Amino acid sequence: MVTDLNGIPGVLAMTGANEQEQSWADNWNSAGSFWMSDRFTQNFVTAIAENPAITYRDLYLYCAQHTLGSHARIVNADHFGNLYHTGPAEFIKK
Repeated sequence: MVTDLNGIPGVLAMTGANEQEQSWADNWNSAGSFWMSDRFTQNFVTAIAENPAITYRDLYLYCAQHTLGSHARIVNADHFGNLYHTGPAEFIKK
């Protein structure tokens, strides 16, 4: 699904695994006996919560370094813009 985004101007995707991997579960809810999210998502949310002004580049690096067992990646960066100066802050409201 993410590979189909290649070439579309202004669209960026970040994934927790490549096409041959799965993203591993994380954050077990013992009361309900289910996994609440995967490790990539936990890292993604943690990085933004710790630094709301984080750039997409730094968000990717954080997720890639902290997501063990799979390989985080960015898709369509060549058609998105400058990952060093932009980030998800414009989409986050307090």
